[in-house]
Amino acid sequence: MMTEAKTHPSHASASELISRHRGAIMGFAAIWILVFHEWITVFDDHPTLFSVEYFIKAIGFCGVDIFLFLSGMGLCRSIKKGSLPSFYLKRLKRVIVPFLIVAVLRAVTEGWDLVLFIKRVSGYSFFAVNMYELLWFVPAILVFYLLFPLYHKLMELSKDPTLFTCAALCVWLLITMISGYSGSEIIKIRYELYGFTNRIPVFLIGILFGKRSETEQKPFRASGRIACFAALVLGLYLAYLANFCQVQILVPLSNCCIPNLLIAVSLSFLLSDLFEAISRVRFIRGIEKFFGFFGLFSLQFYCIQEWLTDNYLHPFFRERLPNVVTNLLVFVIVTAAALVMYLAEKGLWSAVDKIKARVSRKKADKA
Repeated sequence: MMTEAKTHPSHASASELISRHRGAIMGFAAIWILVFHEWITVFDDHPTLFSVEYFIKAIGFCGVDIFLFLSGMGLCRSIKKGSLPSFYLKRLKRVIVPFLIVAVLRAVTEGWDLVLFIKRVSGYSFFAVNMYELLWFVPAILVFYLLFPLYHKLMELSKDPTLFTCAALCVWLLITMISGYSGSEIIKIRYELYGFTNRIPVFLIGILFGKRSETEQKPFRASGRIACFAALVLGLYLAYLANFCQVQILVPLSNCCIPNLLIAVSLSFLLSDLFEAISRVRFIRGIEKFFGFFGLFSLQFYCIQEWLTDNYLHPFFRERLPNVVTNLLVFVIVTAAALVMYLAEKGLWSAVDKIKARVSRKKADKA
């Protein structure tokens, strides 16, 4: 437990606030992704409100970048808590069950054969066919998890984590621009895969913040908040240019690169600061707990939403109910389904742990 002095907003560092409210930020990102995927606009008859609503919906995939930024920060702590095999096993356990559940549901309802099922769950389709064939975020984050220990070790060997990160980003940018050059035969990347590779910077910056937080604990001051707010405004403006004006910003598929990076990083810090303030006001602290609740099963929430909503909920509700009611029902039903998946997963791993404990006891008794 932290003392009152340490928990006071004026004393907490930015990374400490992020860590304290990580679940609520992830819950916010998960809901924003649902808005991107499934929200039906409700202000069609009000041009100004519709413009704001549609913009928020259209850039909702920034929630993915928030996840990656927070993951980069969190992995710096997780890597120090055990052996490398246990690190990989823990990461795999977090994602494999909801991923396989949805894969099985889709296989049954869409008539996949065994070969197609194996290709999609193994990640082969992600790299060789189309990254969007099955829950692209899962194979993407697994790649990041796989490479993180090596990257983290190299960062530790470097004298300056910031300089090391800048060098890594320069390598990424060079490869991206070479691969994106028209007619390039040096490096070829399928166009939609830039939706994955363009997220590398936000993940690396998350690692940098996670690494620096180990030694730097400066309080999150007004200057930091102003810098974050400025970065957020710039990110939103660039997101408007990239998504609505078809402006290419430096790299191919640029709407999911620099704009999202600025939004994800700045918004994560600003949200942590906001949730800290909210958590201290009795009659509204439930807001932070609300988002924190969704942070518990954010991955399950992501995995189930498109299959359930596009195949069953929208076809049933959209022609029968007003859009706002449809949105509310989709939100409630997806939440319930994701929560069931989360509880089932917890029950599964709890049963596995009990079996392992029994086996260990029997071996000990025999010895």
